[in-house]
Amino acid sequence: MKTMQDNGYFIASPQHDQLVVDKAHFCTWNLPNGLEFLEVGMLVHLKDEFWKGLKEYQLDPRLDFKVHIPFYEDDSSCGDLFCSLKEPDNARFVFNDQITHTDFISDGGKIPQGVLFSFREGGKFCLLPLVLESDYSNPNTVVAKVEFPRKGEDCLRIGNRIYCRFFVVSKGKAIPWERGGIAKTTICYDIKINEPRNAPTKFPLDQLVAIRSCYCIHVVPSSFESSLQDRVAFKSIRTLEPDGYSDYTKGIHGIQAAINPGDCLVVFNKLKNTENPKLPFSFFTLFTKERIGPSQLALAIGANIICGILSAWSWIAALVFLVLAIAGIWIWHRNRTKISSISSRG
Repeated sequence: MKTMQDNGYFIASPQHDQLVVDKAHFCTWNLPNGLEFLEVGMLVHLKDEFWKGLKEYQLDPRLDFKVHIPFYEDDSSCGDLFCSLKEPDNARFVFNDQITHTDFISDGGKIPQGVLFSFREGGKFCLLPLVLESDYSNPNTVVAKVEFPRKGEDCLRIGNRIYCRFFVVSKGKAIPWERGGIAKTTICYDIKINEPRNAPTKFPLDQLVAIRSCYCIHVVPSSFESSLQDRVAFKSIRTLEPDGYSDYTKGIHGIQAAINPGDCLVVFNKLKNTENPKLPFSFFTLFTKERIGPSQLALAIGANIICGILSAWSWIAALVFLVLAIAGIWIWHRNRTKISSISSRG
């Protein structure tokens, strides 16, 4: 049974005053084979101050994020998704948008160090890789360092909108919590983002990034039934494309898994803080699933036995009632006959 745990997620950066996150993506995966992991993606808008400071002091571009994830343990449980997302088909699968143009930044080599994507509806941004490390001063916190192209002209090509994405596998700890019942189990996803009341002791709350919009996406087995959705945040629900997932995770140790058509549902939630991007986000979703196990089988067998006993006793009771009724009518008729005989003699 998965118990309730810390549900606070945080994104901070030493350069928080030089950027704003246009879109934050929190995508939870709960696959039928038991694999659970979280993807965190950020579409970052770099302000003019970011580039101005670099030019004045002739510094190389650097951008660091601290992301607190309750179940994060160490860097062996996480991985960058740049190598997968740089493939246009995988980018289309993740962003659910048609790609109109792709331009690779090689930084003087043959291996892409960045990808300029143009989408039909999502505009343009540059996908960049990450270096992931554990923050040993803050438990359950991963440091995500953005890798910029080293050549000056390539660095300028990335523009003011960059995107990065990574995953964290849940090792033994569950992302949702469960509450068992006799016939059904309730699964609760309660995710709070940049909510100061839930902050760890040493986390730098003064460096929390501003987030304009946040997507919270849950991928769950199709055996789950949606029992409660936030009417404000809920957008849509659909089935997962198994081929798309297979190509997206191909070769990625820790999250690659076989999925059949119809195995999983994808639930989309979205909230905006356009007027005040400093505000926190909260997503609450409930699912239920049927429980079929030894305890349920034992209860079913016991119920059948009891019903059988009660059914047998009901037949016996009916038979006794019928016998007593017949005996009562016979006694009544006999007494009536005696009374009639006495009256006629008198």
